[in-house]
Amino acid sequence: MPKITVVDDNKTNGKLNNGWGFSCLVEQGSNKVLFDTGWDGQALLENLEILGINPKTIDILVLSHQHWDHVGGVPHMLHAAGNLKVYVPSSFSPNLKKEISIHAEVAEVTNACEIIQGIYSSGELGEKTPEQSLIIKGKSGIFVITGCAHPGLSPILEVASSFGKIVGVLGGLHSLDEIQLLENMKYIAAGHCTRRIEDLKSLYGNRYTPIYAGYSIVF
Repeated sequence: MPKITVVDDNKTNGKLNNGWGFSCLVEQGSNKVLFDTGWDGQALLENLEILGINPKTIDILVLSHQHWDHVGGVPHMLHAAGNLKVYVPSSFSPNLKKEISIHAEVAEVTNACEIIQGIYSSGELGEKTPEQSLIIKGKSGIFVITGCAHPGLSPILEVASSFGKIVGVLGGLHSLDEIQLLENMKYIAAGHCTRRIEDLKSLYGNRYTPIYAGYSIVF
């Protein structure tokens, strides 16, 4: 069963570093996929150590979008990891893609694609701030991980729904202009840049949970 652990977020469980940004680890069998790196690479590596995760055991790094608070830790991760494959939206800066390619294999993402069995990219969505999300298949259904959800929930959930029934979302949900699209979710785990937190609490009760560095869920 997939396990998701928040490695970096604005808030913490008190044991891990925290700062403005987001990163989470998805463990699927023997595979480890890191989604985003937060802004502080040293804090990211320290948090991985506290969690008992050796960076060299991480196979894949997926970067949601090219904002500092999601890619700032990339240099630290590239130097700490072993044979890393990095999935980036194709709209990433050519210079950034070139620099990453010096240390790792780069896979440019345009359309939805399989990353490893049971874990998919939504493809590059949105025009103003192109972003990819993770789509994870679990026994109970589809779980979506977002960096900031800049494209809006509608296009992200539309792509994810093509893989099966969506049961939950985790990550930064930004402005939540389409908050009603979450009404059928069993799990709404939101943090980082998410606004309208009080509305989430009011509308969805115990189906909403705040995330923080150290938060973990198996589904």
